[in-house]
Amino acid sequence: MIEIKLAGAVLAAVSAALLGFTLGNDLKQRIEFLQNLQKGLIVLHQEMEYRKAPLEEALQYAGNSLTEPLSSFFRETGIRLEKLPGAPFFSVWEEMADWYLSEAGQKKEDLELIRQLGMQLSGLETEGNSGLLKIYEQRLQGMIVSAKEEYAGKAQLYQRLGILGGIFLVLLFF
Repeated sequence: MIEIKLAGAVLAAVSAALLGFTLGNDLKQRIEFLQNLQKGLIVLHQEMEYRKAPLEEALQYAGNSLTEPLSSFFRETGIRLEKLPGAPFFSVWEEMADWYLSEAGQKKEDLELIRQLGMQLSGLETEGNSGLLKIYEQRLQGMIVSAKEEYAGKAQLYQRLGILGGIFLVLLFF
């Protein structure tokens, strides 16, 4: 009987500790996602401004320099826009965002920023996109700084609470 109690206590302690570490890791992954998105916008901006690449081609090129899920989102958006020349940009952008980014576990504000970017990109010509992308790069920089501050303040707290919660559960079992 004591072995079952001990096994249950150990499992509860490990689960609580892992939950704390997982919550801390989610904060770190958000930082990486935002940095990757910022990199994608920088590449997109450079492709459109310096190479004068059309948006469809620039999206595909930017996607090649990113990690998942943003890589697929950028590439497939560009490919889809090429295959459907008359399709409204924002509807393709939003469809691809729903397909590739909705399950990525991002904050709603991050996904809303991507949606707003697509909406504004759809209403501008290539010349106007350059300034718009610069503005979004700066907004992302502020979000990255904020996410890093949140990570610094909360990651250790989540980890320690998970460990302490596990210890509490062990004491509760015995």
